[in-house]
Amino acid sequence: MLETEFLMNARRSLELAGVWASALRAWGRAVRYALPMTTRWHDSWREGRTRFHQSDVHSDLVRHAERFLCGGPHRILVPLSGKTVDMLWLAELGHEVVGVELVPQALTEFFAEQNLEARESTEGGLRVLSSGAIKLVNADIFEVNSKHFRLFDRIWDRAALVALPPQVRGRYVRHLRSLAKPGALLLQNLFEYDQSKMEGPPFSVTDEEFQSQYEGAEVECLDETDAIEKVPQFRERGHEHWLVRNYLVTL
Repeated sequence: MLETEFLMNARRSLELAGVWASALRAWGRAVRYALPMTTRWHDSWREGRTRFHQSDVHSDLVRHAERFLCGGPHRILVPLSGKTVDMLWLAELGHEVVGVELVPQALTEFFAEQNLEARESTEGGLRVLSSGAIKLVNADIFEVNSKHFRLFDRIWDRAALVALPPQVRGRYVRHLRSLAKPGALLLQNLFEYDQSKMEGPPFSVTDEEFQSQYEGAEVECLDETDAIEKVPQFRERGHEHWLVRNYLVTL
């Protein structure tokens, strides 16, 4: 009898421990996602954890440029821009480009690496570095508003959406839409994978979620590819697929 009670109590203790462990993991994720983006992204740049940066122009942008950029020149927003060379490529095509980036280091490195002399100014209380048709705003994307910046007729979201945790994405999409002219085009690049294999960022965004976020807009999926064979570390982490989708959205 005593042995049975002991085993039952031990089982209850283990169950409670499991509940607490699960709760602690959830709490840890919540705390991590709640950290200011300033902390997380500054650390990534300072420590050189910037594998998301590509040295070449994004191939998806080049492939869909004809439809995305037709009828230009355009005023193009690149949110969470980092130091992407996409901005230089777009500017060389004759477009006005505004990148928004939280980390000052990324802005400094962009102008240095492209051998561009940057002029510093302030717009809407935000630090701005500019050269020719390129303007980089050193700010959280949510600080950029239509009161101080003219609306955009093109937005190139080069996986910025998937850099944000689920609880922030709805607000982000609403904010982007507030910065766009009626009829503006958004070219969206995003990923979908088994979120249980990796916590992100980058985060997984399903087609259903994306369509829902842009309800009321005209959403067209331009292509879908599985990049699992191209990036070995995806399989090493246990992923069976890593879908890359590009959308053209008429806002």
